[in-house]
Amino acid sequence: MSDIVTSIPPPTWVISDTHFGHMQILTYCPWRRTWADGIVQHDEQIIAAWNSCVRPNDWVLHLGDMALGDRGRLYEIRQQLCGRIILVHGNHDRSIAKMKREGFDEVVSAVTFTINDRTYIGRHNPGAFSMREAQTSHLLLHGHSHGNPPDINIHPSIRAKLKDCSLDALTSKGPVAIASVIA
Repeated sequence: MSDIVTSIPPPTWVISDTHFGHMQILTYCPWRRTWADGIVQHDEQIIAAWNSCVRPNDWVLHLGDMALGDRGRLYEIRQQLCGRIILVHGNHDRSIAKMKREGFDEVVSAVTFTINDRTYIGRHNPGAFSMREAQTSHLLLHGHSHGNPPDINIHPSIRAKLKDCSLDALTSKGPVAIASVIA
């Protein structure tokens, strides 16, 4: 996987770690059991929450780990989701080329964007940010951690700018307005 940081238009929404079809996610992330009894209900709840706020031309930044499970199901899920999706490749996602074939508008290893003269960088894994990225950005948006504290081995300058955008950290079933995340 390339480590090129791709410049993107400012997204309207952000989310990470939806884990569509991941049978064990309800075990690993107990908060999800408060609104889903099984993976079918889990996926349906996220799709409904997503489509209740995202409009067809909105840009959604998904910071990785979109889905795990049945290969044919990912295309079905993507077709049900409103908006234009920029997917930052996560450790549970298939290859960048395969994810593009599933219908994502962009699939990249990392992103950068600017809102109100502030630069933001997004990656899946918070441990992948560099010191230079921490120095040049206002916030470092990521997923992967599911609301757990960042690894203590991540440099304090990087940790100070981290913002976990997983649905577990944001306690939201669907994407969250980027404006509220970066405020």
